[in-house]
Amino acid sequence: MVQQRLTDEVPTSIPWLARMPSARGNTSKLFTAKALLRFTHSVIGDRPAYVLLDSWFMRGHVIRHTQELGYHAIGQVRHDLALFLPPLPEPKRRGAPRVYGEKLTKKRVQQLQEHKVKMHLYGRIRTVYYRSALCRARILKGQEVIAVWTEFEYKGKRRKTRLILSTDTTLDPVTVLRHYALRWPIEPGFNQIKNLFGARQLWQRKRQTLYRWLNIRLIAYGLLQMLSIRAGKIARGLVNQPWRSEDVITAGMVRAGLKELIPKFNSIHDPLWMIADLPPVHQRNVWMHDLQL
Repeated sequence: MVQQRLTDEVPTSIPWLARMPSARGNTSKLFTAKALLRFTHSVIGDRPAYVLLDSWFMRGHVIRHTQELGYHAIGQVRHDLALFLPPLPEPKRRGAPRVYGEKLTKKRVQQLQEHKVKMHLYGRIRTVYYRSALCRARILKGQEVIAVWTEFEYKGKRRKTRLILSTDTTLDPVTVLRHYALRWPIEPGFNQIKNLFGARQLWQRKRQTLYRWLNIRLIAYGLLQMLSIRAGKIARGLVNQPWRSEDVITAGMVRAGLKELIPKFNSIHDPLWMIADLPPVHQRNVWMHDLQL
């Protein structure tokens, strides 16, 4: 789940739910994702929400299942996905009406109008080139979607073209790109959970016991992420990492600050006033690579 900090609206990921698929049987990641969606729906109900899917999960049955639960899906798909323009009006004829119009081939996409904008994506201002179209996707049996072909400019050169789909056709292309960019905090979140919060070192004989330990780690990470969301700059003051931007605050950085802060409780009489006695951040020598669980 992605939340934005109240102080600077920086997106931050919070682990909402985890499910460990069995190594035996026919259970796949796709069916596991659908199970997680059903459980999420049982908790949050019919509140408006967007499900941001990685390219691995942008499959027809997963997207349809998402929509059946009342949510919209936004995600990256293969660049050669079968997309078609809506059919042109035609006189009445025998048989069923046409579902698809002209196919959006690579050559046809190049004929679409190109736009150039500067947007704040993935932590910095980026120059983005994009083309978009309201089209119909074959994997959704002709359902209309918004397709956005986008390229980033890096060091004066264009990067690889990527195709983003949105089932919410009321969104404009720039909003689709902004929504999909909110998925990025999940990646560093995985990295912190595995390397800083000890998920990589977990091992147990029984699957259920391992699952419980994993949830304990996720809860610890989630609590620190919520602290970074609610506290913002106050939590940033606990951390001595001068190479990081002042706007950056993560659960791993809060953990580093608390690692230094908690031992001081044993050396003072009144812990409630301990924070006021801390030296300035630049005078503390605590580094991330020295802090191990």
